[in-house]
Amino acid sequence: MSKVTRPQIWIIFGVLSLIAVLTLWFTLNSPRNEEIAKEQARFEARDQIAQTKPQADKKFKAALVSVAAAKADWGRYDRRFMPRINVSNLYTAWQQIQKEQLYDLGPKLEKFVKADKGVQIVQSSFSLYPPPNDPNQCSMPILADNKGAVTVSGNFDAVLRHVERWNNFDRLVLVTGFNLQGNSPRLMGSYNIQIFEFTQGDKPGPNFPAASGGAGAGGMGGGMMGGMGGGMMGGGMSGSMGPDMGGGGKSMPGAAGMATMGGA
Repeated sequence: MSKVTRPQIWIIFGVLSLIAVLTLWFTLNSPRNEEIAKEQARFEARDQIAQTKPQADKKFKAALVSVAAAKADWGRYDRRFMPRINVSNLYTAWQQIQKEQLYDLGPKLEKFVKADKGVQIVQSSFSLYPPPNDPNQCSMPILADNKGAVTVSGNFDAVLRHVERWNNFDRLVLVTGFNLQGNSPRLMGSYNIQIFEFTQGDKPGPNFPAASGGAGAGGMGGGMMGGMGGGMMGGGMSGSMGPDMGGGGKSMPGAAGMATMGGA
């Protein structure tokens, strides 16, 4: 082996120095390169999402139009079939429920059934949702505990027309359990109904402070129900209201009792 010359020594030294510098550079920059790669991946992922924004904005605007149309459609049904019970103010909603359940709904049901002269009313009875004693219990979005049972007598067409008439009632009514018995032209048709009432207001209002004491609101509610009971039950309807009713009613937590009506 020949003797290494000075130029060769410098070349070897330079190569080793370059290797050392490169090794040090990669060692120091490796975490940074990993972070750069990570951020690049995040950027690309978010860029893909950003590219879909125009389409998403278009769908969002279309959805807003659909929502507005649906609200307009519902508004027509709401004005036609629903009582005015706005839970944005719980005290006002409480008064509106009292009026609906104690004064309006019962007489409406009885009058509507008896107005059909094409059939004979054999039996009709209704149990209505009892207004709460506490305004703070009026935040429910739907009242669905109004029920009834009706039996009529007539020919086949008259009985069917009688049931179909509920589509014209000014509350939303579900007819269930329809049953026909007997021989034409005298048939007995019996069925059950349930009345659904949706409240208004995007969200319930704040709690009514005076009701938190219990005694004031409870006494007021019980007094209203006891005092109104006789007036509502007039005109051929019989029943009881308030906590002292008999077995024909139904009780609910925080309510004074179930108003019941019956007639033939």
